[in-house]
Amino acid sequence: MTEAERATRRFAMVRLGGLVVRSLEPEYDDTLRGWRVCGFVEVSARGQMVREAEAAATRAGAGYDLHTTIDLDLQRYISTRFPAGQRGAVMALNPNTGEVLALYSAPGFDPNAFVGGISAQYWRALSENPAHPLLDRAIQARYPPGSTWKLAVAAMALKRGIVGPRTRMPIPCRGGLPVRQPLLFGAGMRTGTAT
Repeated sequence: MTEAERATRRFAMVRLGGLVVRSLEPEYDDTLRGWRVCGFVEVSARGQMVREAEAAATRAGAGYDLHTTIDLDLQRYISTRFPAGQRGAVMALNPNTGEVLALYSAPGFDPNAFVGGISAQYWRALSENPAHPLLDRAIQARYPPGSTWKLAVAAMALKRGIVGPRTRMPIPCRGGLPVRQPLLFGAGMRTGTAT
């Protein structure tokens, strides 16, 4: 945590140098962090404790657990199937609940290297890498998930009888995204245009 962050109300109770969540869901930091013991004591000129100010003491408590819906086996499977050296992302959702089952971004990095501080050499290697491994393409990429929603809306419209195979749309979709890198389709690969 930086000194500027400590000045904000949100981090007022975190001591300088404390660890805070900085990844996918920073809004859960307050839930995960918990709180520390804070007590006040009166000391003599020689630094010896005279008495504790009990009214000003606060109690400590552990943070709450956060359970994700990530399927570790699926996440590992995706990492073994994703083409080596390719940039991209895979997101798998449970269509019945909307739970996120897998979030994979390539290339990646070891987040454990950041715990307790990172070496300047490793930081330079990550931040100056032209493949941008610090960019989580699953959630930070610049391409909107428009095509995914088009399929869902079309399926719902077909099921409800709003449209049919011969229905002409009043405003046709003319958008497209030229893709130069291969897209993953099942176990095979195909290059094309996502619309």
